[in-house]
Amino acid sequence: MLIETRDFGTVEVAEDTIIDFPDGVYGFEDSKRFVLFDTGSPSGVMQLQCVDSPHPRFIVFDPFALVEDYAPQLPSGALEKLRATSPEQVSLFAIAVVPEDFKRATANLKSPVAIHFAERLGAQLILDNKDYPVRHQLFTPERTA
Repeated sequence: MLIETRDFGTVEVAEDTIIDFPDGVYGFEDSKRFVLFDTGSPSGVMQLQCVDSPHPRFIVFDPFALVEDYAPQLPSGALEKLRATSPEQVSLFAIAVVPEDFKRATANLKSPVAIHFAERLGAQLILDNKDYPVRHQLFTPERTA
């Protein structure tokens, strides 16, 4: 299937790589089908691209790579919604906000995107953990110098 992407132009994707988000993603509830692109970036940057339109497209990261002791507590009903029987079946991704000054980029650790690849189901969750911010700085002064 051919899709239009924001950053890569027209791309062919296999039907079995499309992930259904029955509730959409917060702010984009009408966008239900996405594909995850590994950009090959050494920093782990990936893109969650809507299949039906070039927008929305989200920059996502592995939150476990961003925060060493990331220990999310999934909300009640999350596993059932994703048709998973254990948290190990679910992959989490933090959505990043990258402003023009990329050094001010943040990632949302509070509301990760959860994907159960075997079922091709996804959902954005709000974690029960109170310590995770919506705007976690990706770059500190010593990492951008």
